[in-house]
Amino acid sequence: MATPTQLLTNDQLADELGVHHSTTAQWRLIAGQGPRFIKVGASVRYRRSDIEEWLTSQTRAGTKTDA
Repeated sequence: MATPTQLLTNDQLADELGVHHSTTAQWRLIAGQGPRFIKVGASVRYRRSDIEEWLTSQTRAGTKTDA
């Protein structure tokens, strides 16, 4: 189980990724974007393991998409 020090707030996640906190909040509103999150009451928290998993899934060899 994650300990409180392993759970990041939205602002902490944004700081670590170097993006604005509203960007990470927006990711939660779009299905399939951003790392998985936990709701603790009204608060959003991120497990470090979920962040690492999401970052790994974002790894690309090039910029070309399959669109």
